Amino acid sequence: MRWWMERVSWVRRRTPKGDWDISLVPIRQRHMGTDFAHRVTADMAESVRRKGGRFQLETEVTDLSLADDGGFLVETTGGRIHARFLLACPGREGAHWLRETVGALGVRTGYGAIDIGCRVEVASSVYEELTSVLYDPKLVFVTPTHQDRTRTFCTNPGGRVRVEEHRGFRLVNGDALKAEKTANTNFAILNTVTMTEPLQDTAEMGRQVARFANFWGGGNSLVVQRLGDLLAGRRSKPETFFDAELGFDKLVPTLPPGPGVTPGDISFAYPGRIVRNLQESLELLTRVIPGVAHPSTTIYVPEIKFYDIRYPTSDDLETNLPGLFVAGDGAGKSRGIVGAAVNGIMAAKGILRAAGQAEREG
Repeated sequence: MRWWMERVSWVRRRTPKGDWDISLVPIRQRHMGTDFAHRVTADMAESVRRKGGRFQLETEVTDLSLADDGGFLVETTGGRIHARFLLACPGREGAHWLRETVGALGVRTGYGAIDIGCRVEVASSVYEELTSVLYDPKLVFVTPTHQDRTRTFCTNPGGRVRVEEHRGFRLVNGDALKAEKTANTNFAILNTVTMTEPLQDTAEMGRQVARFANFWGGGNSLVVQRLGDLLAGRRSKPETFFDAELGFDKLVPTLPPGPGVTPGDISFAYPGRIVRNLQESLELLTRVIPGVAHPSTTIYVPEIKFYDIRYPTSDDLETNLPGLFVAGDGAGKSRGIVGAAVNGIMAAKGILRAAGQAEREG
C-alpha cells in the first residue's frame, strides 16, 4: 500500500465495511489555488496566441445557425463568426441556453442526474487530520432512510465560501487561494437526483429548486443555517447567529450573514427528501470526523451542479450534427476542471481528424 494510503487507513478503520454506509475514495491531488490558476491559464492563452489563435473575451454568443456551406454561423456581441467546425463548451452557466439553441438545429440531447446539496463550513482544525493527507477527500454515503447516494465534493482547506451568480438565481460555492489561507475549511455535500416519470428535465428542476431556495432567503439570496439550529429543528436568526451560549461564536464564517446571505432554515428552502439526505450524510460524517458535529458548523444552500444535460456523441465528442462538438461540464461530459480539460483534447483531436477527412474528400 502506498504511503499516503497508509496515512488515511484510520478512515477505513472508522468505517468498517458493511457496518456503516460511508466509504473513502482515496486519490492523489495537487492544489493550484484560485490565485495561481490565473497564472496557468494566462500562460496557456499566451501559448495559443503565439500559434496564431485569437480570443474574444467578454463576448456573448447570442445565436447559432447553420450556414449554407454546411458550417456554422455564430452570432456574438462582437459580430458574426463563420466556422466549419464548432466546439461548444458552455460550462454549467450556459448549459440550458446551449440545449435550447442546438435543439432547434436537430441536435439530440437527453437528461442525466443532477447534484443538489449544501456547502458546509467548519474550522480548519476539524478537517486537518484528513486534508493534511488528501487535499480534497472524497467520501461517499448511502443515506439510511432513503438509501440515496450522496458525496463530499470540492473541499477547500483554508478556503472561502463564495456567492455564484447565475441568470435568475444565486448559488453557493467555495474556493481556496494558494498564498492566503483562512481559519476555515469548506466542502460540499451533494445529493445525486435522477428523474423518470412524470418529469425528466433535471436541469429545469434544479433551476426551480435554486429559485425557491433564494425565495426563502428573502429574494435573490442564499440561506445560511448553523448546524445546531438545524439539528434542533429551528431556523437561524440574525440576532442569535453568533450566540455564545449556543456555541455559535466558535466559528466565524467566511461568508457571514449580510446582503445576499440570509439566516434561515434549509428545511423550508429544499425538498424534504434532500434535506433528510443531507442531514443524515452529516451525521455519518461525524462518525469519522467528530468535530463536524459542533453546533457552530455552518451550512449554506443552494449548491447545485448543472451537468445533467446529456449529448449522445462519438468517441471524439461529435454530436449527431456533423461538425458540432461538445465538451465540459455543461455538456454532461465531465464533472470538474481536469475532466473538462481532457474533453478539450479529445474534441481537438476529433476536429483535426474530421478536417483532414474533409480535405481529402474535397
